Amino acid sequence: MKLLPDQITQIRDKKGIEPLPGDYPPLSELRRILGDHTFYLTADGLHIWEYANVPGVEDQLIIALEVASWTNKERSELAAHKPYLTEITVMLDSDAIDKAALA
Repeated sequence: MKLLPDQITQIRDKKGIEPLPGDYPPLSELRRILGDHTFYLTADGLHIWEYANVPGVEDQLIIALEVASWTNKERSELAAHKPYLTEITVMLDSDAIDKAALA
């Protein structure tokens, strides 16, 4: 999913991570392959975010999906793989939820 500015701010404030900048050279290729997402590069690999399907907290809890992992110790190359759920979650404040903007 493509995150809204308020959602990006909450992830930064709660997890201390930033998305890839809009002028990051491989970003257009990532979007072509994986779709229009907000991408995060961490020590574990490349992540995107999706809403978690948890009864009672729909559209408030988001979870990171890892879509690529580092292939070497230097963390200079990534290998794409089937997306899988991580344990990285963020409970969004209600003012950052805007379904209309995500539709």
